[in-house]
Amino acid sequence: MNETFLTIEIEQKELDPKERSIKHYISKKSIDRGGDVVLPDSIDDKNYKKNPIVLFNHNKDYPIGKSLWRKSDDNGVLAKTQFGTTPFADDIYQLNKEGILNGWSIGFIPRTWEFDEKKKVTTFTDIELLEYSSVSVPMNQDAVTEGLKMCKTFEVKELLNKQIEDTKMIKEFESFKKELGELRELIKQRDELMGKDYLEDLEKAEKKILELEQEIKNIKTKLSVGTLDKKAFVKEVSKLVRDVS
Repeated sequence: MNETFLTIEIEQKELDPKERSIKHYISKKSIDRGGDVVLPDSIDDKNYKKNPIVLFNHNKDYPIGKSLWRKSDDNGVLAKTQFGTTPFADDIYQLNKEGILNGWSIGFIPRTWEFDEKKKVTTFTDIELLEYSSVSVPMNQDAVTEGLKMCKTFEVKELLNKQIEDTKMIKEFESFKKELGELRELIKQRDELMGKDYLEDLEKAEKKILELEQEIKNIKTKLSVGTLDKKAFVKEVSKLVRDVS
């Protein structure tokens, strides 16, 4: 496997305003948003210690601070992040402080893992930590709107606006998947009730409907551009009526 990401959402954070730091989990023993699990004792951060950078959205162009330490416990891996003082890093710090950003994600290279076919869950048993990030997982839109008011940098405002649009698209896609599932179920029920001959007739009817819709569209186009006089219009409409009959 190449670099992999595991993302969690947390609400409990321990802040130290003087140090500009936040104590939080970067991974937990529970299943993450993507259906994966990283065991706490499986994380190798020996190389990461040499440059314990913390990013935003796993983007190397958006460093926001450094990791002071990481510790494993019964719940997962706890870390302490100290934020930088750049305008961008300060915006991300404030958004975390206010509880608008609550997502954290680790970027790592898997070494060994186990896959549960029944549950469709991958459990990583040995990984090399590359970095971890504060991430803008789908968020409450009202909270994001409030966050935009407190941001000072153009970059963060753009990222939050993109997150709003992404969240809308995700919701629309989920709604579409639900409707598609319902449609498939209806088709399945129809197939069970109808025989082959009925299905063939239905397909022919659907094809004819599409052809008629195209003819209607063509007539409307001719009318709009003035290439169809009254006599020709009556003739084409009469033909449509005969086709339908």
